[in-house]
Order: sequence, then C-alpha cells, then structure tokens
Amino acid sequence: MMPRDYDNMIKNEKRCAKADQARKDTDLNKSLILKGDQKAGEIDFADLIIINHKSIGYKMWMFVIIVLEVATSYIYAFMSAYRVFDWRNFWIPIESIFFVDMLLHFMVDFMSTQKSGVVRVRKFSEIVKRYMDTDFIWDIIPLIPL
Repeated sequence: MMPRDYDNMIKNEKRCAKADQARKDTDLNKSLILKGDQKAGEIDFADLIIINHKSIGYKMWMFVIIVLEVATSYIYAFMSAYRVFDWRNFWIPIESIFFVDMLLHFMVDFMSTQKSGVVRVRKFSEIVKRYMDTDFIWDIIPLIPL
C-alpha cells in the first residue's frame, strides 16, 4: 500500500467517524425535545414509567397472565363444584398478581391512528383515559370479592 493511499484511507475513516457522531448527536437531540415548561436536563417522570407494549418483558408478562387466567378458571370451577373454599393460600397471591396486572395497564403505551398516521401514545393522561374507557371495567370486576 502506498503512503498516499494510506493517508486517504485514514482521512476517510475520520470523516466517517465524524458523520456517525453527528448522526448520534442528532438522534440524541430528537429524543431530548422539551415539553411545555420543561427545562433542559429535567426528565419527565412519566416517560420513565411508561411501558412499551411491544417489549419482550411486557409480552412475557402477558403470557404469564393468560396462563394464570386459564388455570384459575379451572381451579375456581373445581372449588365451586366441590365446595372447596379453604384455598386462601392460593387465592390471595393469584388475585394480587391480577391486581398488579391491572395497575400495569395504566402504564402501557398504545398505538393511535391520527391524521399524520399511526403514532405511539406515551402521554400518561391519554393512556389512563383510554384504559378507563376500554378494558378497566373488565379488569376490576373479577377483583371485587363477592
């Protein structure tokens, strides 16, 4: 390799590194857009607790919940049919998990269709409003002791 080619290669690598850094800085600035009266350096607490509905952790949680829902439906049918009511060691932890699931639904983002297209909604007040208007009643009724 000739020294001139080597110099050109080094210059090209430096230019690519600068372009990559500029792209990273731009992406960082896009993610740090301030809201309303928010000051630079402040982090919105709601952004820290909002759960991405497509994350692997949330999907695994939902799988566990669905398995528990199916299992408890059979167990409660058995308890009712054979009048077995001394299952407090089983009933309270399972219902507590369903209660935590209900609370988590207040923090899960969702997709919304708007004029600009489909967007992810991460605003806490909109998430709460949507959950209260849709699935909240179906989650709270089973938790009410009879």
